[in-house]
Amino acid sequence: MSHTSISRLRSGAQLTINPEHMAAILPIITGEPHRQAELVRAHLQDHLYGPGSEQIEIRIRGHNAKTDDRQPTEYEQALAHLDGLARKNRDFAHWIITQARWFGLEAPQQAHAKVPAEPGRAKQPHRKPKAPK
Repeated sequence: MSHTSISRLRSGAQLTINPEHMAAILPIITGEPHRQAELVRAHLQDHLYGPGSEQIEIRIRGHNAKTDDRQPTEYEQALAHLDGLARKNRDFAHWIITQARWFGLEAPQQAHAKVPAEPGRAKQPHRKPKAPK
């Protein structure tokens, strides 16, 4: 992984990590296989969005989930609800980002915050019109 790639990740100019970079970064962060698996799971969950995404669960093989019998607080339920809405609706996600900035969230270095597109709606590259011949 190049110094330029690391710099772009740290500055916020690049918001995603490709699989090759993830494989290069994991051993540097931790040598513990279980902790690496947790980081990969978190990375994959960051890419879950769109209708039905709340139904998807990523588990680590051989790891028993915490047996936490407590009920989520109203605050946790509200955040989860807003997160689900933002993952389905890009306009709502932008609104949430605007509100967070209003209350002190620092904007990333690039001009626009990147909100994931819905699955199947990949952003088309911008093409300049061809000059007449």
